[in-house]
Amino acid sequence: MDSKTLVLVLGDQLSLNNPALRNAKPQVDTLLLAEVAEEAQYVRHNRHKLVLLFSAMRHFAELLRARGFTVIYRQFDEGVASLTQACTEALAALPEVTQLRVCASGEYRVEQIIGSWPQQLGVSVDRLEDDRYLCAIAQFKAWAKDRKQLRMEYFYRDMRKQYGLLLDDGEPCGGKWNYDAENRMGWRNQEPIPRRPDVSPDDITREVIEQVRAAFPHNPGDLDQFRLAVTHTEAQAQFDWFCEFGLAQFGRYQDALAEESPWLFHSLVSMYLNCGLLEPLAVCQQVEQAYRLGHCSLAAAEGFIRQVLGWREYVRGVYWLLMPEYAQRNTFGAKRPLPDFFWDGDTDLRCLQQALSQSLDLGYAHHIQRLMVIGISHSWLGLMSRRFALGIWRFMSMPMSGLSCPTPWVWRYTVITAPWPLSPMPPAASTFKSRVTIAPSAATTPVKPPGQMPALTTVCIGTSLIDIKSIWVATPVWD
Repeated sequence: MDSKTLVLVLGDQLSLNNPALRNAKPQVDTLLLAEVAEEAQYVRHNRHKLVLLFSAMRHFAELLRARGFTVIYRQFDEGVASLTQACTEALAALPEVTQLRVCASGEYRVEQIIGSWPQQLGVSVDRLEDDRYLCAIAQFKAWAKDRKQLRMEYFYRDMRKQYGLLLDDGEPCGGKWNYDAENRMGWRNQEPIPRRPDVSPDDITREVIEQVRAAFPHNPGDLDQFRLAVTHTEAQAQFDWFCEFGLAQFGRYQDALAEESPWLFHSLVSMYLNCGLLEPLAVCQQVEQAYRLGHCSLAAAEGFIRQVLGWREYVRGVYWLLMPEYAQRNTFGAKRPLPDFFWDGDTDLRCLQQALSQSLDLGYAHHIQRLMVIGISHSWLGLMSRRFALGIWRFMSMPMSGLSCPTPWVWRYTVITAPWPLSPMPPAASTFKSRVTIAPSAATTPVKPPGQMPALTTVCIGTSLIDIKSIWVATPVWD
């Protein structure tokens, strides 16, 4: 007789490639998904993120049931306090179960909770590495060992070789590894912005929207504008659209800012990668195929693949290499709390006002808004980096590749569905709070902003940010 297992599926693991599901047996094992208060409330998440995850989880549960699995699903309104409680109650209802299986979490905090379960739950806990990522944690640690500087560019080249992406006879396509210099144009109405197809909410999503409105009335996020995919099929359709209509212009305008569109030509897939609706290698291969068929330039394809295969895997590697100490670094001793305008967008700094308001309402700001606008303003003002990053996680739902965001503000107010992109990247790239583990981005130097920001945007014109040069080279007003 087969032994029976309870398989816990976390909200950022909604993939049939989830290693915890690969050997699960229909009619034998029981699957558990739970919307719990501890995860939904420990920061004031953007409501777009909550709807995305709750709806995607419910749709995934239906997919699993259609495949013959018994699924225990706990909705938020049932009042389950924590993942520990959800597992305890499921095991109590299933006395024949002898093992809990779970894929390792993407968050250090949750990993500590899972680590306590063997003693708390009274059953064995089989915790599997999340091999949906393209670089194992042990592999990254081996790569980083004895290096004086963890340069993403060298890591990225190794990953290209490992997966054979954009290579001709083992050499980089076009003779260069990096075409970033061709991907820094301002948009300025030079190309029409294609109209993105909306995802029409179904009955499940509409129910989730109303439940989130009622349960989280004071959280940011204009749910009248909710437009995210919540199934694998919908997410793939969104990515197919990007490859056909957005990819060709994505590279050259990936750094551009425009009041006319929050999305421009971006892929908007990071949240789908981070919660399991899309797979990272598959999207990279699809973009490479588009290049091979002549549908986009090499610079566009390389720019996208660098974000996913390079930055995404690299930042995750740094997170697990250095946590939990890394999240506490504060090189310059910044200690000021966030000003009120970070919570309502009410500032006469036009660049900042647009980036903040967009993040609050839509859960989205792309990497230039997050690093060169929101991130560097955080550095000027000497704001506490950890509060800032958690805020971005709360408010945002969908940065382009879920990588470079300044950290509690970012985590709260965006639809970024995992915290690992936030602890390493924002502090290093826009605030330099973490010293030299990640070399500080050019976004933080006194050279790049004066020359690049006016070329990228007209958003700042007519505000107190117009004298960009004097602001970027000014001494931060830190106590």
